[in-house]
Amino acid sequence: MTRSSPPLVSVIIPTYNRAALVGASVRSVFQQTYRPIECLVMDDGSTDDTASVLQALARECPPGVDLRYAWAQNAGPNHARNRGVAASRGDYICYLDSDDVLPPDSVEARARLLTEDAKVDFCYGVGSVQDESGEELGRIGEPWPSAGESRIARYLF
Repeated sequence: MTRSSPPLVSVIIPTYNRAALVGASVRSVFQQTYRPIECLVMDDGSTDDTASVLQALARECPPGVDLRYAWAQNAGPNHARNRGVAASRGDYICYLDSDDVLPPDSVEARARLLTEDAKVDFCYGVGSVQDESGEELGRIGEPWPSAGESRIARYLF
């Protein structure tokens, strides 16, 4: 694939009543080493201060990041994710839960992998659980199974 500009990555963050947490998620998108990014926060009917948190975050949005926020009646996180996909303009989609954060090079590493190898259709990362000080308490997720392993269906379905 030959491009004159880097592909746009859409980071989709579904949220519901997480005003206290969503700011860290969005700021982790702001801190990515990759550009361009659109960050779509899809509010699934929050009744807390999520909207005002996002309004304040819009003033912090750095160049190369387009932050968008949309509220809709509660229909569940998968519905919010699907709304995000429908609203996205990106070449690639990155899902991020509103209580999680991305390491600063996460989007760059994934976009590079997807762009450099046309045989790669998707990628993912293994996560870590950390305490408030940033100390790793454990890991979540498993490495991708090798081709032909029966457990591969678990990852796809």
